[in-house]
Amino acid sequence: MKAEKLKSRHEKNQNQFGLTLFDSYFRLTRTKIKSGARNHSKNGETPKSHKSRKKSKHSKTMKNLMKLLMVIALFTMTTQSYSQIKFGVRAGLNLADMSLKETSGMTEKMNTSFHVGGIAEYSLSESLSVEAGLLLSGKGKKMEYSEPDQGVSIGMKVTIAPLYLEVPINAVFKVDLGSAKLQLFAGPYLAYGIAGKAKYDYTASGLPSGVTLSSLGFTNESTDIKFGTKDDSDMKATDFGLNIGAGVEMNNMLVRLQYGLGLSNLDPAGSSSSEMKNKVIGISVGYMFGEKAAK
Repeated sequence: MKAEKLKSRHEKNQNQFGLTLFDSYFRLTRTKIKSGARNHSKNGETPKSHKSRKKSKHSKTMKNLMKLLMVIALFTMTTQSYSQIKFGVRAGLNLADMSLKETSGMTEKMNTSFHVGGIAEYSLSESLSVEAGLLLSGKGKKMEYSEPDQGVSIGMKVTIAPLYLEVPINAVFKVDLGSAKLQLFAGPYLAYGIAGKAKYDYTASGLPSGVTLSSLGFTNESTDIKFGTKDDSDMKATDFGLNIGAGVEMNNMLVRLQYGLGLSNLDPAGSSSSEMKNKVIGISVGYMFGEKAAK
């Protein structure tokens, strides 16, 4: 393929390569939202009322989550007779993914990240406790795309890596195994995006002699993720969902495996046709310090 033809093709398909993934992804999203708004207007429903209905659904989910947290808190306060408090630290590996629509033709992969923070365990009985934590947790996703044509292939590798401040609250059931305890736990989490990067790396093979990716307008870049709900935002900051997992406790040491399922649509416009939700497999180790009786 001639270099002039390749460059012309690049300019013609600028949305596919010239723009960042977020730009092209959310441009498509906004187009669909506007189209949907016109359809609702034709059916007698204004875009404003449609958006209000979306907010109402999100608000209802948040209220249900808050009710669950209140139930856990009330249950905790009514079990003062046995209460023991332990504090600890936990850190580990995150194998993160995101459910995204409009990714046809792309190879999707997990993003490897981390989590680290402190935890507090409030024992209700010998076999049941409530655990809360404050963690720094990395999530995200990786995607790859390539466009081969007449022996020339241009590929794009995208890494979306948001960083969250996360508060998990779990009910922990323990089974005494003698020298160790088996833990089974589940509960909600609430997280807030505080930072993050989106990286775009281009590769090429079969280019004519003297032709480079930069000469065709393809340059690697790294941009900050913009949290919010405005038109130029990449994703919402607030995330919430459910955790479930199992672990082993022995001599104050913890080893755990858990799965976190995001329930919040992180798409800034809240469109179901372009929803974004976090999914994370976590592997962690921790250490619990001495017990302290609650007053």
